Amino acid sequence: QLEDTSKTAKAGGVFKWYNPSEPNHFDGIAQGQAQLNVFNGMAYSSLVHNKMGYKEPSSFTEVNPEMAESWEFSPDRTTLTFKLRPGVKWQNKAPVNGRAFDSSDVIANFKRYSSLPSNNRAANVNEFNADAPIVSVTAPDASTVVYNLKEPTSFILQRLANMITGELGTIQPREANEGTFN
Repeated sequence: QLEDTSKTAKAGGVFKWYNPSEPNHFDGIAQGQAQLNVFNGMAYSSLVHNKMGYKEPSSFTEVNPEMAESWEFSPDRTTLTFKLRPGVKWQNKAPVNGRAFDSSDVIANFKRYSSLPSNNRAANVNEFNADAPIVSVTAPDASTVVYNLKEPTSFILQRLANMITGELGTIQPREANEGTFN
């Protein structure tokens, strides 16, 4: 029987973790590497994240909002529209200088993800695999992102929550994808 200690939890402290091997890089969009998978979820955010388990492990079948405030599917379930969380800003350091997170960041991430043959793009991007679910990702405005799917895809939110390197989940500022980070 697990005991619920959440009511006595206090903010702060140190989270200790070890990894048996050093990651080759900290780029969550590039080629996947097992050494970075744990750290990826600690360092980067995503549109949605897996719902935590309560008194039991997560079932990995439900997601909660993270950088997206909400989402909805079209009636035919082939269009997934995200409304981005307002007030999210990148760190106050060059080149992002505390600017607001917006749909251009999501689009830049998807374009970069689609451009790298070394990651798992063929499992997700229809342009590279006729069976892959994502036909396109567009942004009608700064606070909206639209995923157009080949067909209804029951696991698409899980793909967007996945923090395994070389997958879709990682959201970085568009400047990282433009190569302007040092």
